[in-house]
Amino acid sequence: MNKIANFTAPGIEDATAEKTIGILDNRMVALIDLALTLKHVHWNVVGPNFIGVHEMLDPQVEAVREMVDQVAERIATLGGEPVGTP
Repeated sequence: MNKIANFTAPGIEDATAEKTIGILDNRMVALIDLALTLKHVHWNVVGPNFIGVHEMLDPQVEAVREMVDQVAERIATLGGEPVGTP
């Protein structure tokens, strides 16, 4: 995984950008995992409250995916490469 900044935002030292990229990459992986976990629950929910839970989960998945996108864009802004794998 490339955590070395190819360039960085003005005013941020390379070492700071690299550390921040590493932290953001870890958060991005956790958010991707959360989105997949929510989707797994969405696919497998059963019981009397099925439809309510089923319909509640998709907006949550989309919200988490938006967070993933925002974190990935911040990584790119800092000169990193958003990878998204552990």
